[in-house]
Amino acid sequence: ADWAGWAGWAGLGWAGLALGRPGWVWLDGGQEIAGWWPDVSGSWPDVVRGWPDGGRVVAVGTTTLRALESASRFGPYGLTDLFIRPPFDFAVVDVLMTNFHLPRSTLLVMLEAFSGQRWRAWYADALSCGYRFLSFGDAMLAAREDGRGGER
Repeated sequence: ADWAGWAGWAGLGWAGLALGRPGWVWLDGGQEIAGWWPDVSGSWPDVVRGWPDGGRVVAVGTTTLRALESASRFGPYGLTDLFIRPPFDFAVVDVLMTNFHLPRSTLLVMLEAFSGQRWRAWYADALSCGYRFLSFGDAMLAAREDGRGGER
């Protein structure tokens, strides 16, 4: 694989299963999300340096997306309880690679904040094609709804 331009591994800390727990969140924002301790300090300078060159930031997984967006607001490490839900102003991530998540989960709410209601058609296609859901299932590549999934 060609790893040229790779920002490096982000030490995402211990996230736990509570980040994607189903059945306790609504789009009206009436619920809280579990806090955790991400640390992207090792790769954060490289991610920031990539922006002036027009490069895209691709988060591989919702944990990475949340860690990078949290770092842009609160610094590259420390406790965060950032709950990404619509409407959300994404400052860092342009493209998200993620699994197909459970209904009524915080991860699906995050996907809607990122790519809008397009996820509903994607999920319908995935179901009709027999894709596997959850953490060990199939994955998708989603661009931001605001069109900033291309070059900056």
